[in-house]
Amino acid sequence: MPRPGSAADARRKLDRLRALGSSPQLLPLVTELVQSERQPEVLLAALQVLADSPQPALHDVLTARYEEFERTGRRADAGGFVRAALLRALEPIVLPGDIPLLVRAVALHEPTPQDAAAPTGVRAAALAAMLRLDPELAAYHAVVVLYDRRHTSQFTGEPAATAARVLAAAGQEVALTGYVFAGGHPDVVAECLRELRNLPPSVVAPLVEVARAMRDETVALGLCDFFVRHQPRDELRTAMVDFMRQEASNEVYYYLAAAIVAERRDDLLEALAEVAREETGREKRKALREALSVRAADPAIAPLLDLVREDSPPRRGRIGG
Repeated sequence: MPRPGSAADARRKLDRLRALGSSPQLLPLVTELVQSERQPEVLLAALQVLADSPQPALHDVLTARYEEFERTGRRADAGGFVRAALLRALEPIVLPGDIPLLVRAVALHEPTPQDAAAPTGVRAAALAAMLRLDPELAAYHAVVVLYDRRHTSQFTGEPAATAARVLAAAGQEVALTGYVFAGGHPDVVAECLRELRNLPPSVVAPLVEVARAMRDETVALGLCDFFVRHQPRDELRTAMVDFMRQEASNEVYYYLAAAIVAERRDDLLEALAEVAREETGREKRKALREALSVRAADPAIAPLLDLVREDSPPRRGRIGG
């Protein structure tokens, strides 16, 4: 029998978790591990099971374990990975009495040599759980997190990217718009863009101009999602057509064309046809063919595909005209 707490003991427990799969014996083992396990890799594996299969009966165990790791801080959980996993397991079964714990978690800062913004996962998970209980309170804390650039990971944009999603879920698009105009981490700007749905028409063109001026591929992909997901606007169509004609790289061009084809919205397809009719670039015409060919049999797609066939020169005029 491996010595408790040894690497061999951890491997044995992990092997047992994997071997049980969906067996009825899995939950009793997970419960035992969540209650008392000290080895982070084993506890993380058990908590992943709970994240996929919430267990309300373990609510008090999860909060008690979180508070245990909260007391020891980075000494027992450098980077906050265990505490983040505990919060993710708690999220589906969170209760109003957990608000003080979540408020503490969303304000937690424990920098490590690897990440000055740590523990980003704890703050992100706390925001997501708070959203379930009190969207208004979550929105206020999300604004703080969104604009806290000093504690935003330079690698992932977290927890600010999660804050953007929380604000969108709470219907706070003004804060997202403000972040785009203020500028910030590319991943976060992109997340703000893709979460916007109801901008006033007069704000569309300035917002697109600011995003394009950042000259960043990640932001450009977020802008593509903005074009496709936002409510239809004449201003949006004009901005999208101009973006495809003048600025999009071949990769971004294909991404946007493929997203339009997948969405299959009439206004977007008409805009794509407007671009296709005048596209002269060989690589971009190829990108259009590849994106459109996925649904070549679709009656709404076939006319667009005709516009960019290899033997078809660019031409003006409406489809079928």
